[in-house]
Amino acid sequence: MITKKEVLSIFLAAIILGYIESFTKFTWINWLIFSGMGLAIVGVHVLGQKICATVFDSDTETSIWKMERFWFPQSRYFKTPIPTGLLIPLSALFISFGYFKFMTLITFEASPLPHKIKPFSKITEYQLAIIALSGSIANMVIAFFSFLFGFNEFAMLNIYFAFFSLIPFSTLDGTKVFFGSRLLWLFSFSFVLALIILFEVAGLWPTIISAVIIALAIMVAYFFSFEA
Repeated sequence: MITKKEVLSIFLAAIILGYIESFTKFTWINWLIFSGMGLAIVGVHVLGQKICATVFDSDTETSIWKMERFWFPQSRYFKTPIPTGLLIPLSALFISFGYFKFMTLITFEASPLPHKIKPFSKITEYQLAIIALSGSIANMVIAFFSFLFGFNEFAMLNIYFAFFSLIPFSTLDGTKVFFGSRLLWLFSFSFVLALIILFEVAGLWPTIISAVIIALAIMVAYFFSFEA
């Protein structure tokens, strides 16, 4: 179930994402169009995570990414959480004059459903990693079908959003995936990065196949170098 607070966060993220994408060619119409795309992108991401969470008898609560502390000790908390999901993307946009589009806007918390809570029950780090990754997977699925039907710009926006979501920093999705399974994070991050690079020089299927091969090679090399 999506709460009113989550709906507000989704719409705010969509508006900021629309502004980021329309910045270098700004008109009110462009902002509106890209905000609509942003709403679809963020909405799919959140929905993917919520659907996946039900598999583990859990639910997610999405919010704008905030930073609550600046170091590990408990005493290092900010008095008021900093809305980094707004400040960092907009600061990067203005400083780079619109050339660097940082799309990390939202984060989530997961918890067991009330009627499923048992003594000592909690979500494991691996389950949390799967839930976190499911949002980016949902974006990748939408990107695939968007490419098939010729909506290339919308497809690439989904891929970029998935990429930035997988950055392992603070409370972002990437951090949850990384600590739940480094191999899973390495494969997914390498795959999305390869897609971004290869789409500039190859078609849809060669890009997907090559990205899978590259991601698998990196994951296997890491496994035998550090895990085996």
